[in-house]
Order: sequence, then C-alpha cells, then structure tokens
Amino acid sequence: EMLHQLAKPSGVNYQAWCYAGSVFYQQARQCATQDLHGYAQTMLQFSQQFHTEEFDASYCFLTGYCQNDRVTLNTTILEAEDICDELFPEPQGWRSVGLEKFPDLPPTKHAWNNADFDDAKQFMLFSCAMGNFHCDINYCHETYCQMESYAAKFQNLAPLP
Repeated sequence: EMLHQLAKPSGVNYQAWCYAGSVFYQQARQCATQDLHGYAQTMLQFSQQFHTEEFDASYCFLTGYCQNDRVTLNTTILEAEDICDELFPEPQGWRSVGLEKFPDLPPTKHAWNNADFDDAKQFMLFSCAMGNFHCDINYCHETYCQMESYAAKFQNLAPLP
C-alpha cells in the first residue's frame, strides 16, 4: 500500500518511518512529539556519524529551507501539512506520493547540485508524507544555515520554486 501512497488519508504517516530503519526511530519520535530542537541535534549527530554533512547542508540550501521563515520551532504538524498542501497540491502532491517514487541516488552522492531539483523535490514530498517537513526545516535552521563554511559553499544553489 505504501508503495503507491505513503501518507494516510487523514494526513502524515509517522509509521512510514519504519521503512527508514531503526536508526531513525529516535528522530521519528522526536519529530512526532514536537521536539524539533532534539530532532535537529539528533540529525546533526547522525550526519556527523555517517559523514552526510555535505549532503544535508546542500539539501538545506537547494530546497530553500535556509530562507524559509514560515516554519519555526512552534510550527505544528497541522500547520506543516497546510504548507505542504500549498507547495505540493494534488494531484501528484505529497498526499499521493508512494515509495515507488523514492529517488535512486548513487551511493557516491555526497552533495546536491542545481541539477538535482527533481530528486530534492521527491525528498520534500516524502518529508511531508512522513511528517518531518517542519522538523527538517528546523534542522537546517539550527545547523547548516548558520554555519559559514556551508553557506559559502552552497548558497549558490538556487532554491526550489
């Protein structure tokens, strides 16, 4: 069923995190319980442990998350769903994306570039469906958007429209 539709008819589907693996259970719990600061710190530790900092940092800039001022630490899941509805309306929006659309990124992918808009958009759709859209934006705000080295390296990435 999740192959064709990840979100539930009522909205986000936190159970979809089960497909991401147990390594993400803590992040899923933090996001679902509105611990956005804890989520950001846990995600940063994860990216440092698995050396995905450049991947995450470039995603923050490419998606426009660093410029996003609509999402704050107080943004609720319902507010995030509304923003996702505006950004990715149906048909073909976040409420109808399925696992069959998950981007097949090469294992050597270390950073996003301007040619990666379509894959980045798919990740955004998945974050809406899985309920971590607002958590990811706060993760970016609290970490990579504030780090001068990443800003200098990736601010040239054009944010998604």
